[in-house]
Amino acid sequence: MPYYPWVDDEEDATLAWLGFAWGGALAGQSFRLRRGEPCASWFPKDFEIHLEKSRGTKLASAVPNTESWLCIDMKLRAVLEEHVPAGRIEYLPVKLKDKKKKPVAGSYQLANVLTVVDCADMKRSRYTMDPLVKSQVHRFRLLVLDEEKIPGDVNIFRLANHLDLVLVREDLGKAILRAKATGVEFVDLESYNEGFRRPGDVGTG
Repeated sequence: MPYYPWVDDEEDATLAWLGFAWGGALAGQSFRLRRGEPCASWFPKDFEIHLEKSRGTKLASAVPNTESWLCIDMKLRAVLEEHVPAGRIEYLPVKLKDKKKKPVAGSYQLANVLTVVDCADMKRSRYTMDPLVKSQVHRFRLLVLDEEKIPGDVNIFRLANHLDLVLVREDLGKAILRAKATGVEFVDLESYNEGFRRPGDVGTG
């Protein structure tokens, strides 16, 4: 069964986006929220995020952002809790505030995906490595998975050498779409990051 990258809906200009003017609230640890490690022990209990002033106002089920965070509402959380085994996603409550710094309606949380799988076919994929974190890919121009390395009971995971990327199995993706969750899209691997490809990236290796 195929897997699809979880990406933000960047086409709907009416959607609100998370802003990131939180000062020192995370004490320089925000990167840990996308590394597949538990964060509840240090994550602030009353963490506030203001919505980006330059974006839209409509809140989605998964609020788009530039930090590769999965900021989700209770409807989307319910779908994940129904289909993903307990303990594989950590839910960290956050308080969203609108452009006037007033609390928004509804409950939101960061869904911290803890399962990490090393399954990229690096010989067939095309990519550039991160110049600072030597073990991490900066960007995949073409991502090919070795699905035999993905455990059969795993339907959502972070890619080991590109931890910012969350991949979702087709059946879970369909369940999310059936629930009419907004703000999230699932793209084919063949079209993922295709705008960054170079001549020869496809059909080689």
